[in-house]
Amino acid sequence: MPAPSTIAVRFNTVSDGWLAAAVHGSIELFRTSDEGRHWALEGQHSLRDPQMQVTPPAGALSVATDGNHVLVLNSEPSSSNFSFGRSFSTPDGGRSWSVARAPSGGSVNFADGVFWLVGGPLHNKLFKSQTGITWSEVHVSVADETSTFADPVQTDIGLVLPVTIHKSDDTSVLALYVSRDNGATWSVNSKVPVHAATALGASLALSVQDAGTWQTVATEGSKLYSGSLHQPAKVSIVSPNGLPAQVVGLRFTSADRGVALVDIGSCPSGKASCHDTEELVGTTDGGQTWTPIDE
Repeated sequence: MPAPSTIAVRFNTVSDGWLAAAVHGSIELFRTSDEGRHWALEGQHSLRDPQMQVTPPAGALSVATDGNHVLVLNSEPSSSNFSFGRSFSTPDGGRSWSVARAPSGGSVNFADGVFWLVGGPLHNKLFKSQTGITWSEVHVSVADETSTFADPVQTDIGLVLPVTIHKSDDTSVLALYVSRDNGATWSVNSKVPVHAATALGASLALSVQDAGTWQTVATEGSKLYSGSLHQPAKVSIVSPNGLPAQVVGLRFTSADRGVALVDIGSCPSGKASCHDTEELVGTTDGGQTWTPIDE
């Protein structure tokens, strides 16, 4: 495969996953059935917009999947006041495609039987779709306008929408909203103060499990918070050892085992040499101790 300009990955199970890549003006779709060791090209579709008669540049890709039904969102580059995207939907694993203008750029996932899109310039708009082509906006009443949504997650008590509220005192609040009617109504399950600043449009790194347990981490890695949707008032806080700053992704598979994705910036020879790298670290003791994960 030629070097892609951008990629996105989503796994249905531990072994079965999809990868979307933007390569030479096209979306290419790959599938793995062995935990990502091998990937096979399943289909592709041009990025070209037939109405505009142009090929928009590939922006950030996001992919969501319900088995063989795969949705790819291309968030096209735009200004800070706007967010544009196009959705590429294939119901049969890449053999046939439907393409439409999305209501926004952003991220997509599949939960509670439908596709969801979190977007808008500040990532505080929510949309849902049965097909990934026709979207309707879902209204969530959040009192604080300086908030950012993350992907909705299905749990045993309902659909959970994680919301990061950005405070003026350089702290944040993690608010977990729950819907039991596919997004028609929402109620606040938990509000957790997190002693770390988050940028507008950025969410706290968060992991939510099917059984309703959750974990989040302060951006600089100094505190790890954990709790349960079944006991909203009970929150545990630990000071982790070995967890670097700038945690951008978090995933726990049990109460003890988890991984974190860390964004590491380096400027070895001044500003012109600055670059970012990503590192995976893991824990087996509930987040108290973290060590690098070797490739």
